[in-house]
Amino acid sequence: NREPVTGRDGQPPEIGAICLDPDGPVNYSGVPGTFERLACASGIVETYRNFGGMGDSGISPKEIFQYAAEGDPAAESAIDREGRYIAQAFGMMINLLNLDACLVGGGISAAGQPLLDAVRKHLPSFTWPNLYRKCQVLLAQLGNDAGLIGAAAMAARRMEQP
Repeated sequence: NREPVTGRDGQPPEIGAICLDPDGPVNYSGVPGTFERLACASGIVETYRNFGGMGDSGISPKEIFQYAAEGDPAAESAIDREGRYIAQAFGMMINLLNLDACLVGGGISAAGQPLLDAVRKHLPSFTWPNLYRKCQVLLAQLGNDAGLIGAAAMAARRMEQP
């Protein structure tokens, strides 16, 4: 409804803290295999390298998506894995909340349609069929700025309160 979702005391939910792989890499808070650790720009680079992808140490997700478009098997596998991670997290949220839509935002959203295709491919594996049919997967209109805009909206609301 174009409103930030908040929890107790106006704090936002920590969707990125969902554990997708208990054997996965540990995030900054010590939790293994979190959504925010696996499905982010550095996560796709790490996944690409784990699949045998080459490239210099400064490789970007944008380059990985370009390599995939050129048929690089490691890049294709990395995108598929990232799509699966995102679909897994979205499936949990759809099943819990009966959502109308899930938005892909943040820096990874710059990948566009290839990433959405990978998410949509895996989403039925994690979502009840009747809920899956009613939910769309879309790119966040604000892309990487979605979190910043949400934080600004929350701050503005707090300033309006007596």
